[in-house]
Amino acid sequence: MTFARFLTSHPAAAIDLLADMSLRLRRDAQIIQDAAFLDVPARLARVALRLAEPGPDGALCTPPMSQADLASLVLTTRATLNKFLGMLTDQGLLRWDSGRLVVLDKDGLQRRIY
Repeated sequence: MTFARFLTSHPAAAIDLLADMSLRLRRDAQIIQDAAFLDVPARLARVALRLAEPGPDGALCTPPMSQADLASLVLTTRATLNKFLGMLTDQGLLRWDSGRLVVLDKDGLQRRIY
């Protein structure tokens, strides 16, 4: 009840809360949709593109993470991740470098998703 009174007396906080909840709901719906309709390489491509940011040398790289953490984000096992990471590496789309994914072909990864 106290929380409801707070929101009533602070409408801007209520709007901020709704905006945050809507972003989380949208993100979670996308994760569920990806798990249901995309194969592992497509999910890996989507995660790489979502997390990658330009580094000092201009290359698109993800933050450092373990392969187990990456497998969790892709919703697969580490063994399956390694199989498809190798496949996308062989295709020249990305590479694993010191705990980071390096995006080599952004357009190619985007095509792999759709």
